[in-house]
Amino acid sequence: MATKSVLSNVDVIRRFVFENQPANLDDIAAAVNAEMIHPVEIERARERYVLPVLRSQPYFRETKDGQWETINDKMPEYSVLEQVMREEQAQMYERDVRSRIARKLGWKVNTVVIDLEKAAGLVKQKSWWGMKDWVLCNDVAEEILRGHPNGMSEKDLMKAVVEKSKLAEDKVILNLKGDLKKRFGQDRKNWFLKELMKAKEEEKVKSSAVMAVPEKSEDIDSLLEGSFLDAQSAFKTEEKRSATELQTGKSRLKKALKKQAMEVLEQREDTARPEDLAARMNRMLQDAGIEEERFNSFQYLDSSARERGLSPREREEIQQFIDQLLEHETVAVGVNEDSIVNAPLSVKKINDILRIKYLNYTRDRVLIPNEFYRLLVTILKPGINDNTLHPACLEGNMTTEMLRWMMNRLENAAWALVDDGSNIEVVQADGQRFRLAQTEKSLIEKARDRFIVSQMDLIDHFINYRYTGIEADKVLALAARINCRVSGFDDTYIVSKDFFSELPEVFNQTANDDNDIPNRFDVILGNYIFAQDANLAANYLDQSIKLLNPGGRLGIFVEPELLVLLQQHGLLGEFLSGMAVTHYIRLPLIEGRHDVVLLVLSSLAYDGEKPGQIITAELADSKAAVSLAAALDRGEGEGTYFRRIEQLALGTLIGS
Repeated sequence: MATKSVLSNVDVIRRFVFENQPANLDDIAAAVNAEMIHPVEIERARERYVLPVLRSQPYFRETKDGQWETINDKMPEYSVLEQVMREEQAQMYERDVRSRIARKLGWKVNTVVIDLEKAAGLVKQKSWWGMKDWVLCNDVAEEILRGHPNGMSEKDLMKAVVEKSKLAEDKVILNLKGDLKKRFGQDRKNWFLKELMKAKEEEKVKSSAVMAVPEKSEDIDSLLEGSFLDAQSAFKTEEKRSATELQTGKSRLKKALKKQAMEVLEQREDTARPEDLAARMNRMLQDAGIEEERFNSFQYLDSSARERGLSPREREEIQQFIDQLLEHETVAVGVNEDSIVNAPLSVKKINDILRIKYLNYTRDRVLIPNEFYRLLVTILKPGINDNTLHPACLEGNMTTEMLRWMMNRLENAAWALVDDGSNIEVVQADGQRFRLAQTEKSLIEKARDRFIVSQMDLIDHFINYRYTGIEADKVLALAARINCRVSGFDDTYIVSKDFFSELPEVFNQTANDDNDIPNRFDVILGNYIFAQDANLAANYLDQSIKLLNPGGRLGIFVEPELLVLLQQHGLLGEFLSGMAVTHYIRLPLIEGRHDVVLLVLSSLAYDGEKPGQIITAELADSKAAVSLAAALDRGEGEGTYFRRIEQLALGTLIGS
C-alpha cells in the first residue's frame, strides 16, 4: 500500500530529485521512506514506489552512471512560468509566483517544484521577481503623482506612466506597495505620494463623494432591497462637475428614470440569475443625457455550502492516512476502538484516532475544546484582508473554527465591482466594509463575467493569499490539512517546518542564520502550551510578538505559570514592550489538570499610544465561553460576564 504523509510519492520524488540532482536511486527511495509513517525496506521502496515514477515522467532522465536528474524545460512549472508572469505583469514574491503556477496547473502550492534562479528570463530585485525585459517605472510614477495631489487610480497612473516613459505597455511595471523608498500610499482606489497625503485628506473633506454604502448602524438588507436609487447604488461624480450640476443630474434621474429603476429591481427579485444592474442603469443614464454619472450596484454574496464533497482520490488519500495511524499501538485506555474506526468520516473521527493512536498528540500538547477556540477568534475578529499566521496549529481545529467564523460573518454581505472593474468591495451585515488588499484575476473575471461572488470565493481568497499555518510535527500538520479539507476548506497552507529555524523556507525565502523574514502579520494565533516546557512556549511568544504589524493582534493559549516565571525573572516587561494586553481570561481546568489562560495582546500602532483597559474573566466551563463570546460580540459593557482592569494591574492578575 502506498503511504503518504506530507506529499504524495510522486511529489516527494520530484522534489528530491530536483533539489539533489544527480540523485542516487537508493537516496531517492530513502527520501520516500522518510515520508512514510511505517517505512518499508529500501529495495521495496525503490522497486515499488520510485522506479515506476521515474520511468513514467518525461522530465526525469537517467545519467550514464545510473543516477537521475530533471530536465527543467520539460517540467510543467517551467513550461507555464513565463505565461503566468506575463498575465500578471507585476513583480511578485516567490510564494506568489508559486501560487499562480499552482493555480495555472490546477495543483496545490506545496507540490510546485521550481528554482526561479534557474528560470530563463526572470530577474530578482530584493525579494521581488519579474521578467528581465520589464522596466520598473516607480520614479516616473512619482513625477506624475506630484502633479496630481488628489491621487490617481493604478490603471490611470499606469496609462500616464506608459505615455510619459514612451515604452511599450507590456514592458512597463509599477510596484507601488513594494517601493523601496516607501514613497506611495493608497486611500481606497487612488494612489498618492505619502508626503502629499495630508493635503489630499484636506481636499477629501472638501469634496467628498455621494455614496450609498451602509454605515455600521444601518441595515444592509433594507438598503439592498429598498429604494433602488437610494439604497442599492452609489451615485458618483467627477470633481469637475459643480454641486449645482450634480443636484440637477440627480433630479433628472429621479424624475425620468425612477419607474424604470423600480422595474429593474423587480426583475432582479423575480429572476434566479444574477444580472449586472449597474450596466443597465448606466445605459439608462446615457439615454437620459447624463453622460458622466456612474452607478456601482451591490449584490448579495452567494451563500456557500458549509462542506465541499471529497473526490474519490481525496477519500483514498485520507483513508491511507487513517490506515497508517491505525497501525500504531493503542495508547488510550478504556476506549471502544471499533466504534471510532467504523464511524463516518469526519473531523471528530480523525481527532479521535489521533487521540488513541498517536502518542505525541496527547503526551506533548494540551488539547483545548473548540468552544474556547471560538472565543479567541471572536475576540481577534480576523478579516479577509488580515495577513494571518498560525504557529503550532496542532490538528487544525483552531484554523477551522476561524474559517467558520469568517464564513458566518459573510452571511448576507453585499459586494460590488469597483476601480473600473479591477477590484471587489464587500460590505458585511455588521457594517464592516473592505476592498480586497490583493486582487485575484480569476475572482475578478468570475465577478465580471458571471456577476457572482460567493462566501467561499472570499474564504478561498483568504486561504490562498493571507493565511499561513505552521506545525513542526509532520503527522499533525497533515492531520490539520485533512481536517480543514473535511470541513470544506481546500488547499489550506499548513506546512511542517520549525518555527525557530525554518521560517524563511515557509515563505519560500532563502534560509538565514537569524531565521528572519520581511513579512509581518495583522493576526497571529496559536496554542502555545507544551507539556512541561515553559522555555519553548516563551520562545513561541517572543517570536510571535516580533512578527506582528503595528496594530496587529496576538491571541494565544498559555499556561499561567509561564507568565509567572517571566514576571519573577524580570522579563515580562521586556516581552510586552510596545504591546498592550487586551484580554486575560482564565479557562476552567483543561483535561482536569491543566491551568490555561487565554491571552490577547495588541501591538501599539504608534509611539505614545496609550493602551486601554484589560478585559478579564474566569470561566467555569465551555458554556461560559460561549456566553462570553456572545457578550463581547454584542459589545456589552462589563458586568455579568467580564470586568475591566487597568494595565498596571496585570502583575496582580498574574500573581493571583
